[in-house]
Amino acid sequence: MHILVTAAPPTSGYSTAKALVKIKEVEHILQWELSLTLIYATLLNMAFLAQIGMPGQLEKKERRNRENWRTGSN
Repeated sequence: MHILVTAAPPTSGYSTAKALVKIKEVEHILQWELSLTLIYATLLNMAFLAQIGMPGQLEKKERRNRENWRTGSN
């Protein structure tokens, strides 16, 4: 990850070391946010797939239910 930093005037009291520490803190936070976003997206995807089920599974279940209803078995 690259972050563009503009130089502060020497009289501002903001040292390069402080700036580098701040950049590392921000970079760490952004990495965590990205990780959490990916985890959230994965969980949403899993929930969606669980909701729609595997292709063909619903048809098999419906067919089995119709056959069971016709034959009177459960």
